[in-house]
Amino acid sequence: MTGAGGYGLKGDHLRLDWLDFQRLKNLGTRALERGESLAGIALLDDALELWRGDALVDTPAGPVLDSKRRFFEESRLDAITLRAEAQIKAGLHQRAIAQLAAETTMHPLHEGLHAQYVRALALGGRRAEALEVLRSLRTRLVSEIGIEPGTPLKDLQLAILSSEFGAA
Repeated sequence: MTGAGGYGLKGDHLRLDWLDFQRLKNLGTRALERGESLAGIALLDDALELWRGDALVDTPAGPVLDSKRRFFEESRLDAITLRAEAQIKAGLHQRAIAQLAAETTMHPLHEGLHAQYVRALALGGRRAEALEVLRSLRTRLVSEIGIEPGTPLKDLQLAILSSEFGAA
């Protein structure tokens, strides 16, 4: 329906991927909080499977929609972070590595995702690869935006170098 200022959707049985995503993400988060790691991971997997590319990709650019795009993407990244952390804690390093490899490629400057990727690699017995990921990230951060990695990444590098990480 049209109205003042734009369009609106109404319906008793209306389903939106975004609402399904939020519901599954919330259920997954609560399962993780209860210590139900595998159930929480499965629910977060289900939530993330609803994503098919970037949000609002076919809509015109503008400050309001750009703000919404960022909000949706941050919510998706939050779900990815929650899932990766749960996978790492559950000893599912290989699964976390595979998913985080793709995400860090899509978000080459995201320090949090890289930290999880590096942790998963190191805990999976792949310390040399973990250190290479850190080296590459530092090079990108310095050359593209002129900053050094944050303290959590520096601490992670020291932990790997001092053999605090190894095969789980």
